[in-house]
Amino acid sequence: MISLTLGKAELDILPVVRGLSSYADRINGIYGNYDRYAVSLSPEEIEGVRHRESIVDDYEPSEMDLVFAHRLSSFGEVTVPAPAWCAIVDLCDKDSKELIPLDMPDRQYTEIYCETVSSLEWVNEHRMAKKGMKKKFDMSSPEKFSEEWDDFVNRKKGFREMINIRERYISLRLTELSEREEKILAVIDCERVRNILGMIS
Repeated sequence: MISLTLGKAELDILPVVRGLSSYADRINGIYGNYDRYAVSLSPEEIEGVRHRESIVDDYEPSEMDLVFAHRLSSFGEVTVPAPAWCAIVDLCDKDSKELIPLDMPDRQYTEIYCETVSSLEWVNEHRMAKKGMKKKFDMSSPEKFSEEWDDFVNRKKGFREMINIRERYISLRLTELSEREEKILAVIDCERVRNILGMIS
């Protein structure tokens, strides 16, 4: 947990690794102590988690997602949707609390993606997936692995630019949320946290 004062708010950031079941326990352990809750998902992704039982059969993970899940499984059970997301969505719904999306809407993301990521970068996924199976990563913790995997995936210029835009978007959303005297919990992908903190500090 990372705690800081941002604007008028007390902000706690909980870094999570997508997929690992153990992160749901962390959400359950701290939920209830905050005025507002936010998560590094788009509005559509929150709805997808909310209605996951009706759409899970239609979900087709990418080759890179499959490799990531395989490597991550050395730290424990990996499931989709990410247990941390399921936990925070379900808890907020149970208490009729708004869960605030920090990431951009899917349509905006798609438009920016098409502008920043070249077709050549996009079609190299199979080659990257094969490299991802063989590459040596820091496996001392799921967080270290997730951060190194993110660097590996986003080493191409277009992907790096896309990630930078997303992180800046999330940092601006956090700043907007901090205009009132409240205690806020933000659940954010661990590999995004370092750069986001640099943007809001």
